[in-house]
Amino acid sequence: RDQVALEPSGTRAAAEQRLQELLRRTADVVERAARGADVGGLLGPLEAEVAITERDLIVGNAQRRAARDRVQTARELRADLDTREQALTKLADTCVATVDPAPRYAVPDVDALGPVPNTPVELDRFMVRLQRVSQALTLAQREYSDCLQTHTDLLARLDGFVAKATSLGVVDHPDVAAAATLARDVLDRRPCPIKVAEQVVLTYQTWLTWAARTISAKESA
Repeated sequence: RDQVALEPSGTRAAAEQRLQELLRRTADVVERAARGADVGGLLGPLEAEVAITERDLIVGNAQRRAARDRVQTARELRADLDTREQALTKLADTCVATVDPAPRYAVPDVDALGPVPNTPVELDRFMVRLQRVSQALTLAQREYSDCLQTHTDLLARLDGFVAKATSLGVVDHPDVAAAATLARDVLDRRPCPIKVAEQVVLTYQTWLTWAARTISAKESA
């Protein structure tokens, strides 16, 4: 009776009907026993039927709870993908505007997944699709982030070389200063031609090394 009360509206009528049949059989056994009849042969099958019915109801309820949990999990995952899609769109726009060439990964459309289903088979398929979209988002995010990080790293390298040039006393050397101006100009462009930027930063390092060596040689002489 307790388990029947937990049944959803769609299955409660059938469960209630099964309960009433068990109650009818129980009442019949009680009535027979009250008349002094031998009910030993009736109790075993009745007890087994009650146990099976209770088990089926408990299992069904547990499965429904698990299904509700999975639906909730799917909804949370989908909401997380929505957030990640928006963040990735901004990241991709920033990367394309900042660096050339930039990755050209399509941002997955989470809305195309549709609503979260509530049937086990469809839910299984939906979870697989969620996982695929998550993997695609992760891949695209990594590529766009790495591309932007390359630009950030070049800026940091140039700053490091300028600091080194200052410490060596060659930061104002005409060739070194010109190389710095060129490197800054390229890195500040939008979008920045990243391959060119790599070369001009390397050129600055080369001029720095040459100037430091030349001055050192003159001082030694």
